[in-house]
Amino acid sequence: MAAEYFSPDEIDWTLSFSKKDKIPYGSHILYNLLENDCNIDTLITNNISLYEFFEVERPLKTNFIFLNYNFTISDIELDKILKYVKIGNDVFLSASDFSQNIKDSLKFNNSYFYYLPDSIILNFVNPIFDKSLYTYSKAFDNNLFNSFDTLNTTILGKNDADSVNFIKVKYGNGFFYLNLEPLAFTNYNLLYKKNYEYAFKSLSYLKNQKTYWDEFFKPANVTNSTPLQVIFKSKSLKTGYFLTLIGLAIYLIYIGKRQQRIIPIINPLKNTSLEFNEIIARLYLHRRNHKDIALKRFRYLLEFLRSKYGLKINEISDFEINTVIEKTGVDKETTDKLFDLKKTIDLEKTITEDTLFQFNMCIENFYKKCK
Repeated sequence: MAAEYFSPDEIDWTLSFSKKDKIPYGSHILYNLLENDCNIDTLITNNISLYEFFEVERPLKTNFIFLNYNFTISDIELDKILKYVKIGNDVFLSASDFSQNIKDSLKFNNSYFYYLPDSIILNFVNPIFDKSLYTYSKAFDNNLFNSFDTLNTTILGKNDADSVNFIKVKYGNGFFYLNLEPLAFTNYNLLYKKNYEYAFKSLSYLKNQKTYWDEFFKPANVTNSTPLQVIFKSKSLKTGYFLTLIGLAIYLIYIGKRQQRIIPIINPLKNTSLEFNEIIARLYLHRRNHKDIALKRFRYLLEFLRSKYGLKINEISDFEINTVIEKTGVDKETTDKLFDLKKTIDLEKTITEDTLFQFNMCIENFYKKCK
């Protein structure tokens, strides 16, 4: 454990191309130089898909920078970016390979193979740049354009084998700048001698205007899609994960024997609703609040008339009584007796048990005669 703790961290050679990563193949240096030291009007990071981006934004006279090892987009997203360039915007796209729909739309084809010699040299065709050669040695690919539309394409850069690896493609009123050497824009290669010049000379073709930096089309958004992939990316987390699995397996084999527990007897639940009602009734009788019981009985009667006949009685009047007689079909004598007794109870502060009994009989008789 001590040796593991004090050992130096291994260098992470993951192909990231993200502005957040300071690892060799991240783009932290490039982004910060573009943001702080270069002549760019505004640099904005985009973290959403092109479909979502163009549903919200309608940019004009802007740039879009994409860096990735393999650049693949859907047909819907490609249609969005083509319309974006067609109206006069520019796209700088650096990748070792592109999805077939991009190649078909911009009429080019490319190939790549691992460059066996120790180094590869890149340079520019444009005479305004000096004749400096930029050498790259660490696991660099040798990529080239096999074919392209010569009518709308301008060659911007080549390698030491005179193979084209950087072109400008006119599309509508805008341009695509396609570069096949994305590793040249990463932290490691920007810090090697004067290779930073190659990256910034390549980007200098973009106009001085608002620029979007893509963070959505990055390898991390695909490879780190599950928690397990995050664990396997770290040596320490991976070791701890497998040790935990091995420990659980040993526990299940030698210790985790199943033991049968006594099944407890569960008695069925009792229906205590009747007992509860009896207790409440005794409580009311013990308090001898007969008027309160009578008012509650009458309230239940009003709820019965509302729910069954749609009658909402706010006050006892001749009109309301006649409406009740008409709706329920109860004779006038029974109805008048019930409501007259209710009026009498309302006028009294307290009532006797006999009055409560008589009022209850009137209500029960009314229920029986309802049609």
